[in-house]
Amino acid sequence: MEVRHRRLTDPYPLPLRWSLNPFLSADNGPMTSTSGDLLEETGDPFASLPSGRLVLVGPPGSGKTSAAILLTLRLLQNRTSLQPVPVLLPMASWDPTTQTLQDWIVDRLWVNHAVNRIGRGTAQRLVAEDLILPVLDGLDELPAPLRAAALEALRRSIPPDGMYVMTSRIAEYESSVLDTGRPPARTTVLTLEPLHSEDVIAHLARNRLPNDTRWEPISHSLLAQPSGPLARTLTQPLMLQLAVEIYRAPSAHPAELLRIPDEKSIHTHLLNALLPALYDPFPTSDRHDFSPFRARRWLTFLAAHLERQQTHELTWWEIHRFFAPGRMRLLLGWFCALLTAPGLVLVYLTSTPLDATFPDLRPTVAALTGAALATVMLTVVRSPSPRRALRVLDRRFYPSLTRLTRPVDPATTSPRASLRADRRATLLPPLLTGSGLAAVLTGVTVPSEGFAASVLAGLLTFVVTTLLLMGLSLRSSASGRYAVTVLWLALRGQLPWRLMSFLDDAHRRGVLRRTGAAYQFRHRLLQQVLAEQAKSGNP
Repeated sequence: MEVRHRRLTDPYPLPLRWSLNPFLSADNGPMTSTSGDLLEETGDPFASLPSGRLVLVGPPGSGKTSAAILLTLRLLQNRTSLQPVPVLLPMASWDPTTQTLQDWIVDRLWVNHAVNRIGRGTAQRLVAEDLILPVLDGLDELPAPLRAAALEALRRSIPPDGMYVMTSRIAEYESSVLDTGRPPARTTVLTLEPLHSEDVIAHLARNRLPNDTRWEPISHSLLAQPSGPLARTLTQPLMLQLAVEIYRAPSAHPAELLRIPDEKSIHTHLLNALLPALYDPFPTSDRHDFSPFRARRWLTFLAAHLERQQTHELTWWEIHRFFAPGRMRLLLGWFCALLTAPGLVLVYLTSTPLDATFPDLRPTVAALTGAALATVMLTVVRSPSPRRALRVLDRRFYPSLTRLTRPVDPATTSPRASLRADRRATLLPPLLTGSGLAAVLTGVTVPSEGFAASVLAGLLTFVVTTLLLMGLSLRSSASGRYAVTVLWLALRGQLPWRLMSFLDDAHRRGVLRRTGAAYQFRHRLLQQVLAEQAKSGNP
């Protein structure tokens, strides 16, 4: 799936050159080669690596994640039934100070991969019996204090004959090795090198139509100035991939790159041109049309938020962190009150004296309505914890709700599926409780009040009870916080009304990549560029 969305083999894979890094390697035996094309030389890298432990390092844009994905795919194609299964695991979600490597891998298999369909115990057995070959992508994406801890955890956790692949930016890997005092044992380190100009020209030729001459000026420039700014840019795999995507359309003119004077400006131009190229025009199966202007504004907002949070993973259950905790509680309080108000108003409007000897109870009901709304809002706003708020409301208003609620199974394979699962778990208890009370009331009152009046009373009971319980459930629900956050930000134009559809669409277009229930920008540089534009006020 990711190979297709990222166009890593569309129609040919990027060339990825490497060289042995003897200063960072700690292997005990010789390799069959010390340089070459990664995918050609190491179709099965463990056939030539003495230990089966490989670290790929390189500067930003050198193709580390692309190499990890393509290498995982090649290993899957070439493995035998007795070899471990390679699994790509982005490292950004791992905290080695609180979770062992084995437990984290089990969690990733359980949450992000199809193992959830056959049980968590299966994932634990696969890891315990060394039937998983972890492809750990992005040591550099961990916070600096955790990188050395991750290498130490790797050293302690991998058995003597265990194998793994890991990627990292070279500077971050070097500093982590220095912090630990020694490189990981029996590990071969390969540095991803810039491509040759001939590699770039050959790749451009393979990715164009026979009569397409638009790339010829670029090819001539690469041959004439192999050390010029354009050559230094396009020999970086990421920039070459961006250029091919941006100028894929017959109406695009890659020769405009020749007019850009320096390497940094070419980088900025390619990163800025990516979104318009992917969004205009591009047919989508979704009914909602996301224009390039609006898509860029929304993606810029998301990138700025991720940069502020110092993370690369966008998960729907963390969307509420766009707001400070106090502001989030205030918004939830208002929305809880708005949701419960209709039910309480119905109680007030339908409350009438039973006969002339009874006083009119509507003023009393009105007072109770106001008190109930105030209690709901204050409980939500003042509570520092969603669970604490739910416990307070459960004890005071509907203790039966907690018996109906069950934890949501985290084993989902997509963001939309996990959101739907949490939404079902949130809405089911209020609906069941409202339906049960309505059925009981209708059955009890039919003999005395008649069928029509009893059905009307049951319907009102269902509406009132369901609205009240939904309002009280909102604060404790991840999907409730998500809905409130998206609603408020959509009203302000900072996010689309249907955020999940937009993220799915961005993933299909290749703007985002997806790991289980989390989204990431396809490259950290794209997130950083968009965040800088948000900071400068120029989305």
